[in-house]
Amino acid sequence: MSFDDDKFWNEVAGKLRKRKGLCPLTPEEAEGAFDDAPAAPSSKDQIDSIVEMVTSGELTSWEPVSDCDWEDDAAIVEIGEQTRSMFRNQGDEDPESERAEKELEDKLLSDDESAEDETGLAD
Repeated sequence: MSFDDDKFWNEVAGKLRKRKGLCPLTPEEAEGAFDDAPAAPSSKDQIDSIVEMVTSGELTSWEPVSDCDWEDDAAIVEIGEQTRSMFRNQGDEDPESERAEKELEDKLLSDDESAEDETGLAD
């Protein structure tokens, strides 16, 4: 590829990215998009909370907080513990799986014994 080919490709690729919306907006486009965006009104409580955080002089906590009031309920924790103890699924008995597991166990145990030499150490 020559310099002219690279220049042509970069120009065409830039136009294609722009057409497909894969380029960052220009400052003018960003300003227009901001002006066209609908206003998202904040409630008085939200505004008061923001002002309080800014004027308090303390660092803001960015930990996510759930909007659900029921999550803090102690009963939820207890239910979670009960469900972990309830679902102890032993699984269905499967003779084929049990046979394959037993063969593998026997093979592993026999390999350990045969791999030892006279010193009692494995290879």
